[in-house]
Amino acid sequence: MNEKYLVALGIFLFIVICDSIALASTQEYQLNETRRIHGYIGRSESNRIKVEGDRIVEVIGLDDDFALESDSKLGQIFIKPMVDSATKATFTVITERGKTQDFSLVIKPSIDGQVILLKSDVSIDVGYIGNKHGVHDEIISIIKVGLDYKSDAKQKAYIENGLEMLLLTQRRIRHHTLEVWTIKNVDDKSVMLAEKSFVKNEKVLGQMSPIAIMIEDRHLEPNQTTRLYKVRYNGK
Repeated sequence: MNEKYLVALGIFLFIVICDSIALASTQEYQLNETRRIHGYIGRSESNRIKVEGDRIVEVIGLDDDFALESDSKLGQIFIKPMVDSATKATFTVITERGKTQDFSLVIKPSIDGQVILLKSDVSIDVGYIGNKHGVHDEIISIIKVGLDYKSDAKQKAYIENGLEMLLLTQRRIRHHTLEVWTIKNVDDKSVMLAEKSFVKNEKVLGQMSPIAIMIEDRHLEPNQTTRLYKVRYNGK
């Protein structure tokens, strides 16, 4: 065979192999609010999740064993396992258009960081997500109420452990109460927030423990602000 053709064939095979590797690192799924997506992610690198034609605005339920970063400009998120004991990431995303999607992503140590692309279908109606039990659906719908809440109320803030806490609103929704808080880092160093740290003092204060807590941005630089949502069960 002519040496020129061998070189051309080698280049062609190289391109095909590279394309195969690139395609293998991208997982595409149809957005479906009634089903959980089962996929996989890498351990050593960040894994990117994006929604076609939409933006991810909230992430609910991701364990503290995972680092979470968001790109507010493009509306995509990045997750990465932070401890070796983590085996699976289970969480829910809410998009700018009000769509919700459940994820269950198994960690595969042998693969690189993955790109997970959700393709949106305009024929899918906005509704409750399918999950293990209806309580989770209820919580998602309650938190959605507070996502766009804006308050002009001048309520008194209190400072604890370098964080300024301000209650924006407290609303009763069916059998639950939703609290929307702002959290400001008034310390001179960055801080990583964890949901469980906002539960430990609840019993001391004589309050009923929340059944769900969500933080918009866990990592706060000095003077940065985020929101915290607490859902409490009031009883039937």
